[in-house]
Amino acid sequence: MIQITLLTLLFSIATVISITIIGSRELISGEIGLTRIIKIIFDWRFLLGAFFAFLSRIIFLLINNALYKIPNLAIASTTLTVFITSVATIFVILSNWYFLGEKLNAYQIIGGIIIMVGIFLTTIK
Repeated sequence: MIQITLLTLLFSIATVISITIIGSRELISGEIGLTRIIKIIFDWRFLLGAFFAFLSRIIFLLINNALYKIPNLAIASTTLTVFITSVATIFVILSNWYFLGEKLNAYQIIGGIIIMVGIFLTTIK
């Protein structure tokens, strides 16, 4: 389980970096037409964010594989991986609040609590 915890932490970090970079106000502001999309695709921030998004997908596979190797979890390893990696949503919300200046609201806080309870309930033996 330590391996799964560490991989989940790495998944969360990669996801946060990807979304924070791609969510940059400077990158997404203004009208977005075909020309702008092409410019965004070749912007270093988008490329770096895309790299971290790809990295998070690789880590997702590693978590899924680790869960698959646990006999009593193997039958639902992909579903459990989705539940476990949903913790990244909490880190993304906090990162967007801290780095991008987005406001936290009660729904996000309640949602974060629900995610944590869900992860706990799906991973207890």
